[in-house]
Amino acid sequence: MLGLPSATSPESNAFKVPWSRVCLMIHPDKCKHPRAEEAIKALNGLYTQVKKDFHWA
Repeated sequence: MLGLPSATSPESNAFKVPWSRVCLMIHPDKCKHPRAEEAIKALNGLYTQVKKDFHWA
């Protein structure tokens, strides 16, 4: 989704910058889509899983 190599650490700027852009696009305070809150919760859950996969959590 972010177009990053699979070995990119979730703690690197190469990961954080595009991730933040996606978060800002779908955050309910910025996006008026009726499912924006659901989308940001799913994205946050995905971030938690990515951190676990990289043993950062």
